[in-house]
Amino acid sequence: MRQTIFATSTEYEHRATGSFAPAERAVVRVDFDNWLSPSQYTATPSVARAGGADVYDVREDLASLTVHGARFSGGVADLPHSIEVERQ
Repeated sequence: MRQTIFATSTEYEHRATGSFAPAERAVVRVDFDNWLSPSQYTATPSVARAGGADVYDVREDLASLTVHGARFSGGVADLPHSIEVERQ
């Protein structure tokens, strides 16, 4: 079963991207701290008009990513945390 684990947009950051001419190219980079659990993931980038109503292009599973780790918790993310047990 496919699940969307993470989604982002230039709109979330209020970043103006400007207009592009036909066949003009651009490089888009996304940087994030990897808290994903060990597994295989894919990336599906898309290009849309502001607001997301008009999608111009979608590349399903364009790239894949394998996350390796020493343990698998059973969750999708292995978030930094602390745990404490207090005897009552």
